[in-house]
Amino acid sequence: MHDARADAAHLPRWLSLWWLAAAPGAALFIARILYEETYLTWRYGFQSVGFTLAHTAPHLVVWGSVSLLLLLLWGLGTGVWLVRMRVQRRPVSRRTWWLLAGTGVALALFFLPYEAWQLLFTPGGGERPAP
Repeated sequence: MHDARADAAHLPRWLSLWWLAAAPGAALFIARILYEETYLTWRYGFQSVGFTLAHTAPHLVVWGSVSLLLLLLWGLGTGVWLVRMRVQRRPVSRRTWWLLAGTGVALALFFLPYEAWQLLFTPGGGERPAP
């Protein structure tokens, strides 16, 4: 019996390596920004997100920003590749779909405006309780 999943297309090696180069820096940067938007807002109220990071670890800001840009370009390249696979009527591996979905969620969380993040995820919309 023929397994259709065995014929599924995987990302080209250059796209996989691109993702591996960009994802760690982007993940670290996104995690730090979400930490500021969530925990520090819960604990201390409104934040100037990224201010402390930019003044204490500017190398992380540069590395994270470049990684984010590379990840966005990876998404564009992967999108072009996916369209090509669809035109050729080739199935795409589940691993590729999960990778694309996870990357999309991480980028969406990063680009969600701080005000929306406060309303959704912080008690009282980020208001600091009276002492």
